[in-house]
Amino acid sequence: MGVIAWGKGEACEVAGGECRRVLEECCAGWVVRLARVSRVRTEHAIYRTESKSDGKDGGQGEGAPHLRLVREEDCDAVAPTAGFGSSGPGVIAGRRGEGKQLAAIRTGDLAEVAKQIEELTAENAMLRAEVHHLRRRDDTVRYTMTRIDEELRLAAKLQRDFMPRDLPALGRVRFHSLFRPAGYVSGDLYDVTRLDERHVGFFVADAVGHGMPAALLTMFMRQALQTKEISKSSYRLLRPGETLSRLNSVMVEQDLSQATFATAVCGVINVETGAMMVASAGHPRALLIPRNGPARELMTDGSLLGIFPESTFEDVSVVLQPGDRLVLYTDGVEVAFPKTEADGDDQLHFDGDKWREVLLAMNGESAESMLLGLSAEIDAQVGSLSPGDDLTLILLEMVE
Repeated sequence: MGVIAWGKGEACEVAGGECRRVLEECCAGWVVRLARVSRVRTEHAIYRTESKSDGKDGGQGEGAPHLRLVREEDCDAVAPTAGFGSSGPGVIAGRRGEGKQLAAIRTGDLAEVAKQIEELTAENAMLRAEVHHLRRRDDTVRYTMTRIDEELRLAAKLQRDFMPRDLPALGRVRFHSLFRPAGYVSGDLYDVTRLDERHVGFFVADAVGHGMPAALLTMFMRQALQTKEISKSSYRLLRPGETLSRLNSVMVEQDLSQATFATAVCGVINVETGAMMVASAGHPRALLIPRNGPARELMTDGSLLGIFPESTFEDVSVVLQPGDRLVLYTDGVEVAFPKTEADGDDQLHFDGDKWREVLLAMNGESAESMLLGLSAEIDAQVGSLSPGDDLTLILLEMVE
C-alpha cells in the first residue's frame, strides 16, 4: 500500500514497506488517520507518533518516535491547524480503493474540504426540493390524465349508445357489424334503421381523422341525417342520393372553423323484393358478393360531404337474390394489413386488398363467422394493438 506523507517542509511518496520509517522520521508528534474500507463498512484507526523521550517504549532507540493507537474521540488533532510541511500536527487520511493508496491532506485544505461539503449539502437540499416539486407535478399530471381517461371512457360509452344496439331483422334481410375504434372514440359512424314495414335504411360514414374531433362530427351527422319526409297524412322515403344531398347542405351551412369533411355511403333496401338503391359521397365502393359468381364493386361515385354546397349524388340500383351479400366498410380496413417490403425499406406499407381475400375465402360460412374470422386475422397482424385508423364494416345478406 503506497503512502503520501509530508514532513521537513516537503511531501514525499513512499512504498508501503517504508511507511513506518517515514512516519517515525518525518511525522513526530503528528496524528495519522488510516482507513480500511470494506464492501460493508469503513473502519478508521487513529495513530499518534511519539518519541521515546516522552517515556514511551517505541523499540527504535533513544529519541526515535513510534506509533501509538489512540481513540478517535480522544484525538483533537483530527482537525489540525498547522499547514502543509509544518512541524505541527497534521493528518494523513487513508482510503483503500482501487489504487490502494493513502492520500495525504494538508491541514490547510481542511477548510476547503469543509467548504465543498457545505456546498454539496446545499446542492443536495436543492435537489431534494426539486425532487419534491417534480413529485407534486407528477401527482398533478397523474390526476389530470386519470380525469381525461375517465372522460374519454364516458365519451366512448355515449358514442356506442348512439349506435344501434340491435340491428333490425326484417323479412329476409339481415345485418351484421364490425366496429373497431382506433382509440377511445371513433370517427366512424354506422346506422341501420327500419323505415317502414318493407324498407330498411343503412348508412356508414367516416369523418376526416379520428379521435374526439372526428367523433363529434359523426354525432352531428347522425342527428342531421334525414331519410324520409313526413307530412300530416303521409310520408315519403328519400332516395339515398337525396339523403346525402341534404346532409351535405347542413354540413356546409355550419361553416365549421376548420376544413372538416366526411365520406359516407347510404342505401335503402326492400326486404321483400331485395331491390336496393345505394349512393356514395367519396366513400369506398360497396362490395357485392353474389351467391353465384365473382364479387364486384357497386359503381357509386360522389364528392365529399361538407365541402361543395351544390353537390348531387347519384343512386345505383341493384336487386339482391337469396344468398347474396353486400359489404359496406370504411377505409380503416384497408390499412389493417401491413405488407412486407424489401429489406432496408423502413416505410410502412399496407395490403389494401388483403381483407377482401380473407373475407371471400370464408364466403361459404355464416355471416357471423366471416366477421369473427376477419377480426381474428386483423388481431394477428403486426401493430394491431395500435391501429392507424378506425374500422367499421357492415355485412348485409339476403337469407334463403
